[in-house]
Amino acid sequence: MYGDDGYYSIINSDTGRALDVLNGSAMNNTNVQLWGRNDSCAQRWQIVRNANSDFSIHSACSGLALDV
Repeated sequence: MYGDDGYYSIINSDTGRALDVLNGSAMNNTNVQLWGRNDSCAQRWQIVRNANSDFSIHSACSGLALDV
């Protein structure tokens, strides 16, 4: 879901739960989880197109990108 603030909520279509940064942390190596929707910054994401035409997904809480 796209919000008016330019951030997305990434929602699991089976459970209705949102992709969420554990405890809303702004530190490297923090896990993500599926959690009940609460519209906090931990559940808002910015999708950024990088110079090489790849995309990255950044947390609204910290600006840090998802990594696997």
